[in-house]
Amino acid sequence: MSRRRSYLAIGAALLGCQADAFVPRLVGSGGVSSSCWRRNNSDGPECERRTESRLYVGGRIDPAEDRNQAPLKADGGPEGGENADLLPAKEADLPFSALWSMLAGTGGGPPVQVDDTNLLIYDVFLLVNLSASISFWVVHRMNFLFLAESLNEGALLCICWIISGLANGAFLYSAVDGHWDPSGKDADKGGPKAAGLLGLSTFVGASSIRILIALAVAVADHRPVGSGGEALIPLEILVGLILMSSWRALHSANTPRL
Repeated sequence: MSRRRSYLAIGAALLGCQADAFVPRLVGSGGVSSSCWRRNNSDGPECERRTESRLYVGGRIDPAEDRNQAPLKADGGPEGGENADLLPAKEADLPFSALWSMLAGTGGGPPVQVDDTNLLIYDVFLLVNLSASISFWVVHRMNFLFLAESLNEGALLCICWIISGLANGAFLYSAVDGHWDPSGKDADKGGPKAAGLLGLSTFVGASSIRILIALAVAVADHRPVGSGGEALIPLEILVGLILMSSWRALHSANTPRL
């Protein structure tokens, strides 16, 4: 028993010595006064200042001066403008009009908008009336059973007209002169003739879209083209080219210029 007690006393003494030697190394390595670690020590009060971090993991790696590079700026690029292309483009830097200009070609395209809503309403009325008249007076010979089908075909033709018209700027105020400046040196190129040609070009685009839709639907349904309202397409194209170009030329001739 006496030997065991002596061994335990020796072990306790060794542990106490190691603990006393370990605490100063922790304090010294962390850069903090001993009062911060020994809160119950009578030598000083509790720690009144924050510990100073000496960890440099991840520190002083991102600052630009350590790499001898100029920091990027979101407003105008870096100082000197060498890395301006590296910054992500803002939403306001790429408006839809600029994207449309790139899609339309190097010369750009008209803005995709509707200025003259009354002109658009008249166009829709004429196209729906065109399809209904062809179906009722020519194709189906005054048969009211096909009236709803003709109205459906007219609505689809109007959608094609609107798509083509937005691409050609047919609903802008400048469409009355075919997008020529009436007060400039090219004033003689505008007028009813240019407006009629613009209407002709717009209807050609609308007819092309309508034919593509008919082909796509026929392929999807595994049937020949020409059933239903598609039977009106040949006469719609023939009469529509004359109707819409004449209507646009007449509208241009009777529209006062400011």
